[in-house]
Parts: sequence; structure tokens; C-alpha cells
Amino acid sequence: MRKLLLLAPLLFPALINAQELFPVKGRIINEQGAPVGYVHVGIPGKQIGTVSTIDGRFEIAVPADTLEFHHVSYQTALYPVSGPGEDVLIVMKDAELPPAVIFSVRTPFAYSTELWVCRLLTSAFRDT
Repeated sequence: MRKLLLLAPLLFPALINAQELFPVKGRIINEQGAPVGYVHVGIPGKQIGTVSTIDGRFEIAVPADTLEFHHVSYQTALYPVSGPGEDVLIVMKDAELPPAVIFSVRTPFAYSTELWVCRLLTSAFRDT
């Protein structure tokens, strides 16, 4: 009995942190109704997550919290979990990506420096 009383304070934090996990299943589509594959599904700040299949299906067991759906081409979607979820449908909205700006990094100074180094090296090898 005394050993049990000594172990009780060690087990108490584990019982407090134990949360019921709810299974959540569903599929992810875009606004046109096409499946969105390879979407990261998880809870931000926790090490709970999965990736949807190529046809947009996912399955995860999570505590009562908010699921986050993230894909590089779409806006992040949120789904509040309060119990088990079957056939959950998540619609991802297209993300507006900023335009890419491409510019040259070769300046006249950089080009002349490269020529100077090449001439220096070739002259060093010629002298030997």
C-alpha cells in the first residue's frame, strides 16, 4: 500500500494529460471539386499530423482541437474537432501567389572580377 502511495504522484500528471482521441476521416477538394492530394493535416504546435493521399483522402486521430490543412498552392483551411468525424469534406481555396521577380546577378564589376581571376590563374599555370 505504501508503494502505491509513493507512485501515485508520478502517475497523476500522466492521467491529467491523457486526452480522448477522436477519429476524423474525410477528403479534401478544391473549389472546382477536384481532389487535392498531399495536403498536410495536423494540429499546429503539436506533433500530430498526417498527409492526405493523392485522391485527397485523409484519416487521423486527434484530441478536441482545431485541425489545420496546409498546401503550398491553397489557402490554409481550419476544421474544429469536438468529436468523431466521418466523411468530413474540406474545400481548399486557391492562394494568390505574388509574382516572381527574376533579375541578373551579373554586374559589370562581377564580370570584370571573374575575368581578372581567370587571367591570373592562367598566367600562373603558364609560368610553371
